[in-house]
Amino acid sequence: MSTLSEVFSRGGEEHLEEIASPHVEPRLAYQSFEPRKLNNLTLIDGKTFISTTVAGDITPAGAPDVGLFHDDTRFLSQLELRIGGFRTVVLCSSTEKTFVSRIELTTGNITLRDSLDLPENTVHIRREQLLSGATLFDSLTFENFNLSPVEFLVELALDADFIDVFQARGCARQRSGQYYRPVVCEDGITFYYRGLDNLFRETEVHLDPPPAEFRDKKAVWNLKLSPLKKVEVRTTIVARVGEAPSRKRRSSLTFADFEASLRKRRSAFTIWEQESTHFESSNEVFDEALLTGIGDLHALQ
Repeated sequence: MSTLSEVFSRGGEEHLEEIASPHVEPRLAYQSFEPRKLNNLTLIDGKTFISTTVAGDITPAGAPDVGLFHDDTRFLSQLELRIGGFRTVVLCSSTEKTFVSRIELTTGNITLRDSLDLPENTVHIRREQLLSGATLFDSLTFENFNLSPVEFLVELALDADFIDVFQARGCARQRSGQYYRPVVCEDGITFYYRGLDNLFRETEVHLDPPPAEFRDKKAVWNLKLSPLKKVEVRTTIVARVGEAPSRKRRSSLTFADFEASLRKRRSAFTIWEQESTHFESSNEVFDEALLTGIGDLHALQ
C-alpha cells in the first residue's frame, strides 16, 4: 500500500502508474438497463454539483444520472454504502435548499453469522451530505437499538471515471485522456486523470476513522456497537484541477469543518435572499415553487 508522499518522493507524475481506461461509455453501459425510478437528491454550489439516489449513494456505478461533477467533469462515479453486504433501507430523505441532504436509513434482516441475525430496523443510520465549493462531506452516524452488542461490516465502494457532462448525456468520445492507478493510503484513496487539455484532475478521498482494509476501491470497516451507542464514519471528498498532481494530501476535515461550512452556506444564502426581489401570490403552491427557484438561482451563481 503506497502513500502519496512515497509516490512523489520517487519522482512525482512519472511514478504514477498509467492504466487503460477502465470505464465504459455510459450510453453503451446503461442503454439496456431496466427503467429505474429517478427521485434523485441534488446539491449544487456554483460549478460543482452532486446527484445521488434517495439513499445518498452514487449508484449504479457510472450511471448517467448520478455523480459528483466539478467544472463539467465527473469526479466521482461511485459512492455506494453497504451494510453486511446489503444495501440500506431508506426511511426518509430531504434537502435543505441545495447545499445539504439529510437521510435516515436502517438495515434489513442481515445474517451476521450462522447463528446470529441482525433484525431489521434495529440499527439506525443518519447520513448527512454537505457540498461546499469543490468539497463533499459525507457523514454517517450508526446507532444500535438492539439490547445486545452488534458487530457488522460497513463497506463504501468508490470510483471516479472523469468523464465530461456530454459523455454523461450519452455522447461517445473518440479519444480520452490518461488514467492512472488509484493511490491507496491508510486513511483514503486518490484517483488521478490527465485530460486531453493536459490538466490533471484528482479526486481525493479522506476516511475517518481509517478503514480496517481496502478491497480494490472499497473501504471496509468492522464496526462494533454496544446497546444504544453511536459511532460515526466521516468521508471527505475533494475535487481538484491543476497543471500537476498534488504532492501532499490535505488533513482530514472534521465535523467542525462540516458545521462551519454549513453555517457559511446558510449565511451566504440569507444575505443573497435579503437582497433579492421577492414575489408573493395567493397560491401557496406557486409561492413554494418560487422559493425553490430562488434557491436554484443562488446555487448556480
